[in-house]
Amino acid sequence: MTDLSGLSRRERQILEILYANEGATVLEIQSQLPNPPSDMASRRLLSILEEKGHVQRRKQGRGYLYRPRVAKQRVAKNALKNVLHTFFGGDVEQALAM
Repeated sequence: MTDLSGLSRRERQILEILYANEGATVLEIQSQLPNPPSDMASRRLLSILEEKGHVQRRKQGRGYLYRPRVAKQRVAKNALKNVLHTFFGGDVEQALAM
């Protein structure tokens, strides 16, 4: 799943943390979020991201390690294509000239 347009602000923040760290636990995610939600709310957000197909988890000790389901490069490529299409009509030369 490479379309991130349907995500809430919090969901995007969590995914950014997961991409930056190539995975994280709930506590690691909370430590990097501005005004972090409660443990229960954080776990629910991760569950929602998992249901939407953006996150996968695996057992690590007593908890879980959460990782993005789609490779960082693939998401970056899609985001760049969207910016090119939205702001430059798909014209790479025009974008580079900016």
